[in-house]
Amino acid sequence: MNLTRIKTIYFKELVDLLRDRRTVIATIIVPVVLYPMLMLFSVQAASVQTGKVAQEQIVVGVPSREDQNTLIRLLANEPTPKDEDGQPDTDYKPLISRVQWVITKDIKSAVQSHQIGCGVLVSKVQNAGDPLREQYTFELLVQTDQIRSRMAANRVESALRRIGQNRVDQRLDSLDVSRDVIDPFFFKQTNLTTSGSLLGLIMPLLLVLITLTSAIYPAIDLTAGERERGTLETLLVCPVPAGELVAGKFLTVVTIALLGAMLNLGSVAATVYFGGLTDLLGAAEQSAGDLPLSAIPIVLLALIPFAVLTSAILLAVCGFARSFKEAQNYITPVILATLMPGMVANLPGTQLQGPMLVLPVGNMVLLVRDLLSGTQLEVYQIMMVLLSTSLYAGGAVALATQMFGREAVMFSDNASIKSLLSRRMIRASKYPSMGLACFYVAMLFPVWFYVQTALQRKFDGDMVNVLRWTAVLMPVFFAILPALMLWYFKLEMKPTLALGKAAPRYWLSGLLLGLSMWVVGHEIFVIQEYILPIPEALIQQQAPMEALMKNQPLWWLLLVVAVVPAVVEEMCFRGMLLNSLRANSRRYIGLLVTAAAFAMFHFLVYRLALTFVLGLFLAYLCWQSRSIWPGVLAHFMNNGFAVLRAQYPNVVEWIGIDPASESKHLPIHVIVIAAVLVVAAIWISRKPMDEPQSHRGTETSQ
Repeated sequence: MNLTRIKTIYFKELVDLLRDRRTVIATIIVPVVLYPMLMLFSVQAASVQTGKVAQEQIVVGVPSREDQNTLIRLLANEPTPKDEDGQPDTDYKPLISRVQWVITKDIKSAVQSHQIGCGVLVSKVQNAGDPLREQYTFELLVQTDQIRSRMAANRVESALRRIGQNRVDQRLDSLDVSRDVIDPFFFKQTNLTTSGSLLGLIMPLLLVLITLTSAIYPAIDLTAGERERGTLETLLVCPVPAGELVAGKFLTVVTIALLGAMLNLGSVAATVYFGGLTDLLGAAEQSAGDLPLSAIPIVLLALIPFAVLTSAILLAVCGFARSFKEAQNYITPVILATLMPGMVANLPGTQLQGPMLVLPVGNMVLLVRDLLSGTQLEVYQIMMVLLSTSLYAGGAVALATQMFGREAVMFSDNASIKSLLSRRMIRASKYPSMGLACFYVAMLFPVWFYVQTALQRKFDGDMVNVLRWTAVLMPVFFAILPALMLWYFKLEMKPTLALGKAAPRYWLSGLLLGLSMWVVGHEIFVIQEYILPIPEALIQQQAPMEALMKNQPLWWLLLVVAVVPAVVEEMCFRGMLLNSLRANSRRYIGLLVTAAAFAMFHFLVYRLALTFVLGLFLAYLCWQSRSIWPGVLAHFMNNGFAVLRAQYPNVVEWIGIDPASESKHLPIHVIVIAAVLVVAAIWISRKPMDEPQSHRGTETSQ
């Protein structure tokens, strides 16, 4: 791709959008001006309404005249409250002077229909008529979402409580007991609600919605709008590849989405603190320095992949629309589908752990909520959210680019998802498109995470069954389903999955890597310990696996830990994914993307660097050899050696390695030998395998 052309398209589209009055109003003016205005109005309106209601008569409902007389008799003795100096409050008006009584049998319906403010049921009376012994039980019926009902109930309960306390004092006086010594416990509540807590309640879903709405107009305008104005075809005949046009438009949508989200974040944060909402909702008094400013950069960082994800989805969906109106109809289900996981994450008690770590949209909502409210998060939680969202975003971008660049979408008036997925409309080809492969891998990530979590819960620490079922299900998700997808889209199975034969030199490279990769991995792990130590809790979680490795038959462990993962992971990552990137990108991009995806599927942030480097070696070997089998050999040897070391710790003593020195660097001669083997493996496979003559010039599709 020509970055200069993409930059030109990007700035051209961005300037055009920012010149549009609707974009400026929706993205800049609304968040900067509207929120403070709404908040100022809301706070003032709430204050005025509260003061107005406080002056009104209180309408109290009772079921009978007898209950009314009982309450009147009690309220007639309401004591006058005292101020801070202990003097009676001369401005206080007794409740009895402000109550309007209503007798009704169906008090519940009367409260719900707003005929009365609150209802009072005298449900239990003991020793009536004896001031020193009589007891009453009152049930207050109230609608807390209605200010009149809430204030009426609070006022009635407050008056009755003061009367009750006054009677307690009288009874203590009759017993010659001081009121100061009757209470064994005293309590003081300290309000810890902060502006950050309020932001955590308000901002997450609002950011999701604002990011979506900010991207909607530019996504529609740059796709359906171009088609409706008749400029899309003209644009495509320019001497610029369709991919660069899509890239420029896509970056424009992402920029507008991020701009809108950041302006909304800043405006809402300022309004929550400085606009009086903290006082209205009961936040503790604090200074501007107490705002969670340190969390804002991480929130903004999380917004980037999320904005990319939503922009890619919107661009892909709007690409099917023939007009603005039709695009708006397509957008509605997208908004609903995006908000659903966000609302699930926003439910009380939901925590950023387990499946929620990788739930699209939901994990970002929880991350923002916890960051703004000051919740202590582990590094791996933040990394899992950012990396999983980035993976989903990458899959969405690849799919959007592929769909937007298809002639069926660009020029057909009848373009639809159905026509794209109809098998009879698909042309046979060699490799899958980057969009199809990346989309499958992105969707497989949360599915496989949920599968692993479900197995852990089902067998509750029984690692034998967890490994057994993992070995059964891995071929299904990593090999069988991809093969069925390739068949449906008329793609050649053997070259796509890289199942062809490899030249002997690549087998030798695989053997050398298999002998040396464990050393590379060990050194990376030791170096990482200085930067990102593994928590003790995580080490304890891995203890059952270590015990399992020592007690199970060697052949069984080699099968489930080494053979199955080596074959099916190579087919999925170094086969389907890498070959889709081979046909659509440069080598270094293919290697990096494949290694990153492979690392993420191990679900441990603390092993991310290790698995990334190992995945990079395997991807390079497969790229050069056009076959997964040398990589399968290296992969099997690396995993198999880990099994051997677990079952026979003394196996490494003969090369001078202390089995107990897991957290220390290996002897220098071991590191040197491993480095030589790695360099030799790369040098031997430096010449790439030529593509078979029968496959040259084959077009890619889907």
